Amino acid sequence: YAGMVSALDDGVGALHDRLQALGLANNTIVVFLSDNGCAAYIPGLCSPRPVSGGKLTYLEGGVRVPFLMRWPARLAAGTAHTLPVSSLDLFPTLVTAAGARLPDDRAYDGTDLMRQVAGGPAAARGPLFWRTQPISAMRDGDWKYLRELDGTERLYRLTDDPREERDLAGAEAERLAVMRRRHEQWAGQLVAPRWPSRSVDFEFDGRRFRFTP
Repeated sequence: YAGMVSALDDGVGALHDRLQALGLANNTIVVFLSDNGCAAYIPGLCSPRPVSGGKLTYLEGGVRVPFLMRWPARLAAGTAHTLPVSSLDLFPTLVTAAGARLPDDRAYDGTDLMRQVAGGPAAARGPLFWRTQPISAMRDGDWKYLRELDGTERLYRLTDDPREERDLAGAEAERLAVMRRRHEQWAGQLVAPRWPSRSVDFEFDGRRFRFTP
């Protein structure tokens, strides 16, 4: 694991050195992000704190990851954007940044990040969705809807409960129903999986999980 991290660091440095040598660094977009949260189910390897969960879960520790973008020509160094974004935003962002136009005959999952960053909080995006049947989740603003393996529905307010320990599904029944309905509308647009799944059982932070990839 340490060797992989070291090799990645070397590779990113080599990429930046090459862009500098070619005189392209100022107007080239470089994006660095993780595909998922840390493998917290391996004791001592890493920690998702202050959130909970990790790789193979839809808790914040599994989906909230570092996301860095470098574009000196447009983005000031050290700028922090705290609203949720997604790797799905990269496609429309890079197409727009390159001066091209996306065909308007289809819907796109992502949005132009530059527009969101420039607009600040007023440009907050719509909900984010995840699904690995039968587990699924949705985040809308500060609220997180989670449907577990056995169909149990949970609701968390992330501003007050980033570790997702206080289930508000009972206390916020109306909000739960709205988020469930919106999630089902989104899921209804997807095709059914076309290959069999296998389940992986694991435990960390005192919580049991089953992931079905």
